[in-house]
Amino acid sequence: MPNNFCVLVTNYYDFVAHIEKHGLTDIEAISWDHDLDDKAMEEAIRNKFNAFNYDNLDGEKTGYDCVKWLVNYCIENGLKITFQNFYHTANPVGAANMKSYIESFIKANE
Repeated sequence: MPNNFCVLVTNYYDFVAHIEKHGLTDIEAISWDHDLDDKAMEEAIRNKFNAFNYDNLDGEKTGYDCVKWLVNYCIENGLKITFQNFYHTANPVGAANMKSYIESFIKANE
């Protein structure tokens, strides 16, 4: 991919497919959103982000699922996360969970 190229993926399955096809080599940054689908956003708003209930999502994947998949992908392939990570989600609990998961992996692999 050319430099300064931006790819927008809006769900878990497109995220996984993109990484599996292109790898991590050309990634300079990822901006994470937690609530990828309407149900997740509705649940977050309904509970005012304080008591997010994942059980109400009926199997919907969130940005946190993407983060967990990415970390497992890195472990399975002996890779490190060397790119920047930003969190643009309106869900502060989701952002904290994603950030903590990624930072724990990065710290463990320094």
